Amino acid sequence: MISNNRYKQKRSKQDAYLSNTERAARIATLLTIIAGLFYILTIVFKFYITLFKNKVYLDFPVQIEHMVSSSVITFLLLIIGHLIYQVYRDTYTYNSYFGSKQMKTKKMDLIADKTYYNLFQSIKHYLLIFFLINIIFLFITEILNENYVVYPILLIMTIFMIIWCVIEFKKLLIYFKNLRYNYGYYFITIILLGFIIMLGIAFSAQSKSLLVEFGESNNYSLILSIESENFKPENIHIEYLVNNEKNEQIKNRETILNSKDFRYGYIQNTQELREEEGRIKKDKKTAVLNNSFIKYIYEDNIYEYLTEGENFVVFTIEIQSLGTSNYIKIFNQIHKDKNGELKITKDKFEWKGV
Repeated sequence: MISNNRYKQKRSKQDAYLSNTERAARIATLLTIIAGLFYILTIVFKFYITLFKNKVYLDFPVQIEHMVSSSVITFLLLIIGHLIYQVYRDTYTYNSYFGSKQMKTKKMDLIADKTYYNLFQSIKHYLLIFFLINIIFLFITEILNENYVVYPILLIMTIFMIIWCVIEFKKLLIYFKNLRYNYGYYFITIILLGFIIMLGIAFSAQSKSLLVEFGESNNYSLILSIESENFKPENIHIEYLVNNEKNEQIKNRETILNSKDFRYGYIQNTQELREEEGRIKKDKKTAVLNNSFIKYIYEDNIYEYLTEGENFVVFTIEIQSLGTSNYIKIFNQIHKDKNGELKITKDKFEWKGV
């Protein structure tokens, strides 16, 4: 986080290195802090899961409360990682006393103390990064929500930023010159924050289910029923195969279904956040996931699609989940005798997922 020369200048002012007792006390203190941060992390993580899992904004799935909670979790994980590394460095200094090889104690002490100094520098950098990310995100979401009050605030802040940059130009120049020492921290921070947000979006995904059912056959009728819950059925292929003279399966008929071929019904429990008139033109609507669901139903009499002998009904169903396409394949064999009676291998297929 800082250059070696800069740290050595600060370190040379100290009269002596930490004694073994002082270093042991620092290790104990760090371990206590790590335990406390882990406890705080569990509390924040429970709140974070509840926040993503119970509600989803209809206009844009990620709002400022999601960003803040994700930032806090990312910040705690990064600091815990630094503290664990610091404990490792401080513990490693004892290697010169208990290890098989003689090492330079002062060099190891210098590395441990430099890491300890970098810990506080890292905290300042992380706080600055998360503050800027959340401020920028807040302005973007409010602009998308057509909250025109943020425009003059954004203009005022921009003017102050320009004035501050002019006043602190020399310091900023030095900072950006030393940025090569810090770019790794920024990169890790952004990647980890993005992962935490994506994890939250995954928690907000409702459980999906699929039911394919072949009803009782009677009076030259066989009702095929397809039900999907919490996902829109698109691109469903149904193939009807028969055996030819060489006992090979060939396609006899094919049906392609989309959502427009389904009947549907739903329950949507929404909450609307209303603020003072004139502040926000567009209200923020949220769906309460625990009390909301949508079901699609398709039915068809497939008796006439079946020929005498062995028939094979093959379903290929595409389910979109978290930006990826999952394909479910269902295979069912149906025998139709000379009298038109049917023997169905399995009359019900169920699938559940997220």
